[in-house]
Amino acid sequence: MGERVDFPPMGYNANKQCPLYKEHASDCHHIKKCVAMYKKTGHVLMTVHHKWWPKCDYTTPLEKRFRDLPDEKEELCRGKHDPEHEKDPPRKPSREYMQKKVEEYIAKIALSKCINVQPDIES
Repeated sequence: MGERVDFPPMGYNANKQCPLYKEHASDCHHIKKCVAMYKKTGHVLMTVHHKWWPKCDYTTPLEKRFRDLPDEKEELCRGKHDPEHEKDPPRKPSREYMQKKVEEYIAKIALSKCINVQPDIES
């Protein structure tokens, strides 16, 4: 499910910063798990974190589409993803909010396609 990505060890100093997120080590709670995984496998497992969870709460076509919008998910290393799910899940947004976000995304895609279209002009 997750993508394996190289975890650059060159110049790595756990006392200075996490090479994945450029955060100061004292604020980087996921670093130990990521470093342990790197030492064991040579890679860090990156996973997709949906900002709206649990998945079973999003069952209608609109809810599923909303949950899978690019702005509503992010890629996290497993060490940072797991702690997110130890928290209480976010309150499910209203149907109107989800509809608005889906429509905004569709409009954004349509606009980008219109802007990128090159007319056929014969000289």
